[in-house]
Amino acid sequence: MDTDILLAIVSLLALLLAALGQLQLRQARRQLRQGAEQARVIRALREDVGALCAGASGVGERMTRLEQRVRRQDERQDQLELRGGERSYDEAIRLVEHGADAEQLVKSCGLAPGEADLLVRLHGLDKAG
Repeated sequence: MDTDILLAIVSLLALLLAALGQLQLRQARRQLRQGAEQARVIRALREDVGALCAGASGVGERMTRLEQRVRRQDERQDQLELRGGERSYDEAIRLVEHGADAEQLVKSCGLAPGEADLLVRLHGLDKAG
């Protein structure tokens, strides 16, 4: 009888070990599936981050070029306003001294009508004095 009990205990332990082994095998397979899914998600995220970085780099470069262009345009406009303003007034005065009226100054020098009228009154041929 002792051998029967011992055999039953050993058989029971073998069954328990087999059941535990089966449970661990299932858990290992589940973890492998989860690991593979996580690896897939990580690859997809890396690709997305790479694309975002490439896009951001392109946008940054474009912004830099646009800022430089705007700065150059501002400088050019400032220079033109400084030169153009003096030259257009000088030209307008010369035209008035040769008989041009306010309307001609507006058309040829780009002056506002009030500016043209003032120059005609200040530098015109029919001024008093």
